[in-house]
Amino acid sequence: MPHTLLIIDRYEQHRRIVRHFMEKLRPMDQLYEYDPSELGIPEDDFDWSQYDLIIMDTELGEYDGLKWQDEFRYKIGFPPVIFLSSVTETDSRSETDLVITAMRQGVRDFLFKKQLKAEQLHNSVAKILDQPEFPQAVQKSPPRKQLNKERADQEKAVAKGEQQQPVVSSKSTKEQPLPESTPANLEQTLNEVSLAMVMMEARTKWPFTIEDILAGNAKVDHYKVLSYQGKGHCGASFRARNMKTDEIVAIKMITHARNGDPEVLKKFGNEFAMMKKWEHPNLARMYDYKFIEDVIFIVHEEFSSNNLMQRIKHGLSVNDALGYFLQILSGLQFLHQNKVVAGYITPKDILFRDDETLVLTNFGLIQKLNAVSQMTNEVPIDDLPFYVSPERIQGRQIDYRSDLYLAGVFLYEMLAGHPPYHVGSTRDILYSHVKDPAPSLPDTKSPLNWVIQGLMEKTPGKRYKSAEVASTELEKIMEKVSQ
Repeated sequence: MPHTLLIIDRYEQHRRIVRHFMEKLRPMDQLYEYDPSELGIPEDDFDWSQYDLIIMDTELGEYDGLKWQDEFRYKIGFPPVIFLSSVTETDSRSETDLVITAMRQGVRDFLFKKQLKAEQLHNSVAKILDQPEFPQAVQKSPPRKQLNKERADQEKAVAKGEQQQPVVSSKSTKEQPLPESTPANLEQTLNEVSLAMVMMEARTKWPFTIEDILAGNAKVDHYKVLSYQGKGHCGASFRARNMKTDEIVAIKMITHARNGDPEVLKKFGNEFAMMKKWEHPNLARMYDYKFIEDVIFIVHEEFSSNNLMQRIKHGLSVNDALGYFLQILSGLQFLHQNKVVAGYITPKDILFRDDETLVLTNFGLIQKLNAVSQMTNEVPIDDLPFYVSPERIQGRQIDYRSDLYLAGVFLYEMLAGHPPYHVGSTRDILYSHVKDPAPSLPDTKSPLNWVIQGLMEKTPGKRYKSAEVASTELEKIMEKVSQ
């Protein structure tokens, strides 16, 4: 049975690509496009019932797709929604919070454009349209002031008895065929947007520009910025040189730090002074911090080696995996003893010194700075939703036990080669974190399954009491196996 779909996206190129994907795998469906940049907000009496499904971007230029979903979902006949997010690594918006909020508002699936493939989109659409649906409860939403001239013109035409023309476009891409490299074009477009955003952010929010870095004129006090390393969930990163000692360091920059709130900055300074004294082999060394206007710069140890994610992709032996895991637990235990929660970390945040010592980075304090800059709980786009505890998904209080859950995820991934929950849509994976038991390793009889299950219990109180207890349990297993 053919269906009618509405594609809402501000980028014509992206609308064409989505249409191309759908026409390729669902040729019987009728597709319409809606450009929010031209058409604005749909009017209060927009007929949503003529569509069976909406595929909508979260970023609609001056509009917010999430707000549209929240307001229009109570309209009579409002169809299911799939979000396609063009959020990139340079965005400061929290991808985790974005997905979770969308799911709570009834969005049926959440996909990322940068990773999107035709089959993935088709499967998501088919899962919604090709099976019976339960009718949604209808609630009355508040009236909206007319904002859309095109819609008003259409209403006048209808009142005069003229033939109604759709506000949205149904122009087919068959008139302008897309090459088979369409997915690459989509990623290229997003990369160009990402680069443009970095350049714009550098000019508007940084105390120096990309051009300053290239010219050798970018400095943070007595640190000369050598290169821009990228932006992750803990802010923009730079490689720099301490001009007093000639030492190479890493600098993490976090903007909009509570607009210079003196109480927040004082508390931060006290906590940093404590962390600066720490000397633990499995924690990154903190060196210095600087305030420049509304920007905080954190100077810390620099690493030239690869990260744990890269090593997992190349494959780890059981011995290497367990050795790394004991070091992860050692670092976590030290943090917890000092009443610090590591927070959101991924295998990309686990680095190695030249002597192969494993080191946790972007923990605790730096994430508190993100909270200071109103970027709490941010998750990198490529990592969502693999590294998140059930209580974070449910919006409950996060403590050291959330760290233990993630440790279990790391152990499973190091041994199996992939995260414990990695199949299905974002919604499916988030649901698995909350409801599904921890999966067994390929070797179902391995005693390591007990450790993973003890760390990944859904209820925080049922997990191991501490990282130290988990470490002791693992060492006992390793000792028995070696005998």
